Amino acid sequence: MRNRLIWLAITPLLFACSQADKTPSEAAVKDFLPSVSYLCDSGEMVEAAYTSEQQASIRYKQHIHAMQITASASGAKYQGASLIWWTKGSGAGSEAMLLDQKGQSLERCKEVSMVVNPVAAQVVGEFIIPKRVGSFDGLRLELTLFKYDPRIADKAAERVDSLVIDNFSHVQEFVTQQDFVLGQNIKLDPEQGYYLTLFVLDGQRRTHMGICQHSPDNLCKVLTQGGPLQVEFVVNPVDNRGEPSS
Repeated sequence: MRNRLIWLAITPLLFACSQADKTPSEAAVKDFLPSVSYLCDSGEMVEAAYTSEQQASIRYKQHIHAMQITASASGAKYQGASLIWWTKGSGAGSEAMLLDQKGQSLERCKEVSMVVNPVAAQVVGEFIIPKRVGSFDGLRLELTLFKYDPRIADKAAERVDSLVIDNFSHVQEFVTQQDFVLGQNIKLDPEQGYYLTLFVLDGQRRTHMGICQHSPDNLCKVLTQGGPLQVEFVVNPVDNRGEPSS
């Protein structure tokens, strides 16, 4: 009888804890649309969607984690099933930490961009031509955002936005660098995949191409399917096959 009374006394506490630990619904995770990007010391990106004053979702290493706000001495602290996300302040340069459930630090990050319209297919970034790259003048730079359906293998990708710079030039021994924004007026389709390409052309011939730094050996995926909102291209010459030269 005593054991039964103890169990009855503990049960409400367990119920209260389970209620406090609840995270946003699976529907909220499915509809994840990040609005803030963070760059971590390790080079990883964390994207966050602050859906209400009490709830948030983050995307880290291509996994989405739903969280609820919890008490903290300073800043905003969100707790999920396996991770803790702790932010201090807002705006570019604001600090954030990602921790495991034991409070051990996994990542130290800083906010790098705020998407003006979180439902837009907006990608921000920069491209850099290192000073070791030989000089050229009067070429054409094309930076393009494509959309494709990952469920249909043989359907061609659709061009949704682009930046074209004619009479583009670079001087060796100087770094050429430029910021860009694409897709800010294009509605994001979370069911689709998106990727970027960057080429420098002499007529129809590719002379240089941009290497996406978050995925240097693969397609430069962005926005959905674990792709970041902010990217960096390093532009290098290509060889006779159209591949980046060493």
